[in-house]
Amino acid sequence: MTIWVAYSNLEEKGSLEVDTWADFVLYEKVILKIENIEILVMKRSNSYLKGIKVK
Repeated sequence: MTIWVAYSNLEEKGSLEVDTWADFVLYEKVILKIENIEILVMKRSNSYLKGIKVK
């Protein structure tokens, strides 16, 4: 988990550095700029596991 995600979960651990892995999902919209109800039907654009694009 990255530092800011950890911080938002009240956990102070994790970082993203050279030679480390990151799992993340990209969505079609900016989650902070849409209505809450839209989050339930929002589609993902891409997913990455260990830095590699997956289905």
